[in-house]
Amino acid sequence: MIHLDTTFLVDLRREQRRDEFGPASTCLERLPDHEVLAVSVHVVCELMAGAMSAKAPASERDRVASLCEALVIQYPD
Repeated sequence: MIHLDTTFLVDLRREQRRDEFGPASTCLERLPDHEVLAVSVHVVCELMAGAMSAKAPASERDRVASLCEALVIQYPD
């Protein structure tokens, strides 16, 4: 399992928005198909907080939610 951080995911979103294949996208492409990607719930909260300050918070929140659906979210116990 690979844990992704906020900075990596923000870089990935920027690459997607610009429709470019940059370092974050390249890193993901190189991973084996069976690799599990995870984030902590704290990363999800940071991304959602950033979405709230975007020009279009509702659509950015939807993009963050869509991204998080593809990841395992880890919660502290």
